[in-house]
Parts: sequence; C-alpha cells; structure tokens
Amino acid sequence: MESEDIRAARETLKKLPDYCFAYHPVTNLAVKIVRGIAGYTALDTFMDPNALNESLGVSQAQAAAMFAGSMFGWHTRAADPEAYTAEGRPRVTGRSALHPSRGDRCSRCGAPMAHEGEHVCASL
Repeated sequence: MESEDIRAARETLKKLPDYCFAYHPVTNLAVKIVRGIAGYTALDTFMDPNALNESLGVSQAQAAAMFAGSMFGWHTRAADPEAYTAEGRPRVTGRSALHPSRGDRCSRCGAPMAHEGEHVCASL
C-alpha cells in the first residue's frame, strides 16, 4: 500500500517536465534540475536558465515548483506548480499555500495569530 507522501509525489510529478533550469541560489550560475531527483547539477554554460526553460516550454510556475521539489521533497506542496502564479511566485491565500499549517498573521503588526484570531496586538 502506498504512503500518502508517495501518492502525493506521483501526482505532483505528472504536472512537471522531465527537467528544467534555474539559477543556483548562492553562485547564481545555471543548474539543471531533473524531475524526481533531489538536488541539481551544475552546468558548464552561461546561458540564461529562464531562456532555456522558455525554449523547452517549461512555465515559470513549473520551474519554481521543480526548484522547490529538488530541495524540499517532491511530495511537498511547494513542488506543485499549482502553488505558484504564472510568474513563478508562491500563491498566498488566507493561509500560506506553501505552508498551510502556519497560522494567519495580524494585519496590524504581522505577528502570528495563536488561536483562531486570538492575539494582543503590540501596536495597540
């Protein structure tokens, strides 16, 4: 019997291309990300990863999801391209789309809400 994580990863992987390209977060050099594989491979090129993705038909949402999946796991919500806008930015609704377990924040001071809106705002 499949675990919930494996089932989630299988569904997510169906929405992603075989591979995509991104900028390394520290060196800013191009890297290749392969669907379902943790981490990335450095590329020996100075080509723009965004241009490479565009030439392959990889959307910005898919590239963002693959970058997150390669770092945080393919079973996570962050690996799902539906968690991103067309520009590759995380979608946020009442609760964070990428971190649904994190609570809402106070609209005045930004502090986390402890329980169903309970919060003594420091800015009052």
